[in-house]
Amino acid sequence: TKEELLLYISGLLHKKIMSFAIPMGLIYILAQISEWWAKIRNQSPIVEKESLKYLNADYMMDNSKIKKLGYNLIYPDVKIGLKKTIQWYISEGII
Repeated sequence: TKEELLLYISGLLHKKIMSFAIPMGLIYILAQISEWWAKIRNQSPIVEKESLKYLNADYMMDNSKIKKLGYNLIYPDVKIGLKKTIQWYISEGII
């Protein structure tokens, strides 16, 4: 679930999660402000409007077709892949 994924990521980052609901309309407005402010400061926005569709949706990924073609996943366990990704973000100073 999304909650389990967030709990795992928060553990990797040694951060505590605070759970609360924010209306999507407000988040959309904040994303617009974030993009505008980032553009003025010549930086990346904290939240992008385009990414909001992923926050409120459930996606199921299936890699069986690509595996049938002979592709081998570098990180078959999503937790290992997330850990490596977060380590990279930290080493690059992104988070």
